[in-house]
Amino acid sequence: MKKKSFLFFTIIFSFIFIYIFFYIYTFVNLEKNILQRFHSLERLNFHEKYSNKIHHLRRFKKLKKLKYSEYLYTVIEDFKSEKTNILFQGDAWAEQLINPEGKEENFKGYIKKILKRNNLGFINSGIASFSPTLMKLQLQVLENDFKIFPDIIIAHIDQTDIGDENCRYKNKIKIKNNEIISVSEKKYTGKQYDNTKLYKESKILLKKQSKLIKTFKIINFNAKYELIKFKNKNTKKISRILKYGYKNRKEIKCYSKIHEYLVKSSSDEIAYFEKTVTDYINFVNKNDNVKKLFLVTFPHKNHIPKLYESENLYKHNVSNIVDNLIKNNKKIFHLNFTKLIAEKKINIEKNNFFKNDPLAHINYDYYRNIYIKKLIDFVLNNLEN
Repeated sequence: MKKKSFLFFTIIFSFIFIYIFFYIYTFVNLEKNILQRFHSLERLNFHEKYSNKIHHLRRFKKLKKLKYSEYLYTVIEDFKSEKTNILFQGDAWAEQLINPEGKEENFKGYIKKILKRNNLGFINSGIASFSPTLMKLQLQVLENDFKIFPDIIIAHIDQTDIGDENCRYKNKIKIKNNEIISVSEKKYTGKQYDNTKLYKESKILLKKQSKLIKTFKIINFNAKYELIKFKNKNTKKISRILKYGYKNRKEIKCYSKIHEYLVKSSSDEIAYFEKTVTDYINFVNKNDNVKKLFLVTFPHKNHIPKLYESENLYKHNVSNIVDNLIKNNKKIFHLNFTKLIAEKKINIEKNNFFKNDPLAHINYDYYRNIYIKKLIDFVLNNLEN
């Protein structure tokens, strides 16, 4: 009996000691934590509202000075009725235009001169890891909530969008009346776009309460968060063991296998991707104010014979899929970089891609001097067609 009592009190005192230790540590570092959280409830609510609609928004280090709208889009040149107004959508390929490395100011000045000379309004709404389903939802948000009505849309369809649609977003869509109304990340997972922890901690820190109470609430929430995350992770692991066996208990992250969809996608996976692109195109076509849609595709290294790096050669190319989907559609123009490279109208070498990047993004110089300049020329040459 005495041994049991001793063990019981030892456990209790150990728990109290650990709790006090974490309380002191959290209390001391509370101000440091605030720097990594939202600085206003309005900003937090904005971010949470639209993340729940279109899965995720842009990520920025300096949140305090940021306009709310910058999470969704950046105005390069104001939209005005007397201008031809262009919206640039897509993933990191589009987003990079607002934050290129290197000669940033010179590049921005170059873009602005072209826009002003041609009387163009221009908004960039590129967000990393966006694919057609999210782009369609984003377009709805921009029109309904921000009254952004472009005359022309440029949309970058990336090679990884096959994997994004099938691996990242397919099981997270919410449907109403046969229409996708939102794509939201599951909570308490700890994954890249799960903002449960960020939102809750920010709400606690933004309340007008003493530092002592905030520390107490932060610790209690984190304990709850880790327990739920642990439960969710292991519940999923058990279900995978039952379904696929012990060796396949671990779920491979989408980021790690996203390029594999270009090697061995099933016919159903390709058909699903085609549907997402078609749904996006149909939504744009229904929009009377949009006069033209420019689709842009770019190959990965394993699409280009002289740059092959692996025996797992890509079976699928988004450029070919897009070409097949838009046949005889006079409203849609396709800037197909795979074709330009194959016809030797532009050149590309291995050193034009980032080293050790499985997603095959091109480096900053090639992005500015080839990708963007070719895109600008293509759009300007087809404005009147």
